[in-house]
Amino acid sequence: MKIVTADFGEQEADPESVITFPAGLPGMEDNRHFKLYYEQEEAAVLTMQSLDSAEVAFSVANPATFNIGYEFTLTDEEVALIELDEAADAEILLILRKALPGEEVRTGVDIVNPGMRANIRSPIVLNTSRRLALQKALRNVEHYTVVKEV
Repeated sequence: MKIVTADFGEQEADPESVITFPAGLPGMEDNRHFKLYYEQEEAAVLTMQSLDSAEVAFSVANPATFNIGYEFTLTDEEVALIELDEAADAEILLILRKALPGEEVRTGVDIVNPGMRANIRSPIVLNTSRRLALQKALRNVEHYTVVKEV
């Protein structure tokens, strides 16, 4: 199927690759269908484009991109919402934004990588087998670790 995006013009989207947020995203509940686009084949940062609104797109990345590993628990309702049967089918994505010049780091909220900032309090949980997702609001992020490369 063809979709029109504000940033990338007209694009092809395989219906089998569409990611559905059954509850929408907080603040954007009308945007429930998204497609991940890779600017390069092995890009660390991906674009998540809404199929419901051409103007809605944001960058996402795996937490490992920022050398972050953390754990949290989904409620029974959240597991049912994204039909998650196997933990191995869950992939975590962090929503990114560009860091502003001189912007202070808010410990426990943002992780800064050169020029990018990732909100670690509201990760996206994607069921890769069913292509269903949700955004999980975490109250605290004390259980994350920054993995140092050797």
